[in-house]
Amino acid sequence: MAQNNSEEMDLGSLWGRIKEIQISILLSFYRMLRFFIRNWITLLVLVIAGVLIGYVLEKNQKSAKEGSLIVQINFDASNYVYNSIEHLNNKISDNDTIFLKNHGFYKDNQAILTHLEIEPIVNIADILEKLNAGDKNLEPFLEQAQYEDNLLTSEIFIPEYKTHRILIKTTEKGTSATIENLLAYLNDNELLQQIKELTIVNTKNHIKQIQESVANIDSIAKKYGSQTRSIAPGQVYFNSVEGNENMHMLISLKNTLLKNNEEMEIELLKYNHIVTLLDNPHLAVKRSFFDQKMKILPVVFVLLFIVFAFMVRSYNKARGIEQKRNSTL
Repeated sequence: MAQNNSEEMDLGSLWGRIKEIQISILLSFYRMLRFFIRNWITLLVLVIAGVLIGYVLEKNQKSAKEGSLIVQINFDASNYVYNSIEHLNNKISDNDTIFLKNHGFYKDNQAILTHLEIEPIVNIADILEKLNAGDKNLEPFLEQAQYEDNLLTSEIFIPEYKTHRILIKTTEKGTSATIENLLAYLNDNELLQQIKELTIVNTKNHIKQIQESVANIDSIAKKYGSQTRSIAPGQVYFNSVEGNENMHMLISLKNTLLKNNEEMEIELLKYNHIVTLLDNPHLAVKRSFFDQKMKILPVVFVLLFIVFAFMVRSYNKARGIEQKRNSTL
């Protein structure tokens, strides 16, 4: 019986404690609501002030910009381009104003570029094209690439990739002209320009030779197809198996030549520059959470007011307790 009474007392005590917590929560909510109602004018003024100040700061703030360029590096110039970008980053870090001005990267006593990054766009097909019967040294690296993610972007394979991505970061003064100046800087190499002209001439000659070879194959096929055999009555004519095989090989060779011709004509369109731009990039403002000052400042002002009001209330309460103690002494 005593045990039942003890359990009932424990349950009653627990229930009473729960009710006290509920009442405490309700009182806290009530006091908070009364605080906002009593100070709604002050809070409204703080919100409006935060929005206005945030608007002015956002309008006058200098936001950095960034963009991404997809380029094709021609004439085996990958090492040159990567070194040029590293050299340019060093000039930016050293604030070499003369160098930056000469290439259009300096304006209003400030460097326009802040940082550049370049990385290859990994394409296994580019590597496999280099891997032929007489070149076995790439096979161990390809096997190792299955287990190492960074191996395919290492310096070993960078020259083998055709397309690359350049990340460009600028100040608020960055424009499309900055991208044009960057491409002009990367394409400014006299030796590579000479290699470019020679490569274009050789590619055009190669295309012309392929077209002539295709025309000769068409002529042979036409002549072979127009041949007739007169067969006497009662005779059976067996077509030459060897001749059919030869024609099949010629047709297969023609298809291969046409495919190579198409690829070279497409590549020839990209040979206008050492570094050819493949997309239409633009610089955009890079915004972060803290750039949204019109939203952040009102919240900050209100929170600061609440903290200040809580500190004042705590101070007054502590002072009242101290005065009461002093009066009892």
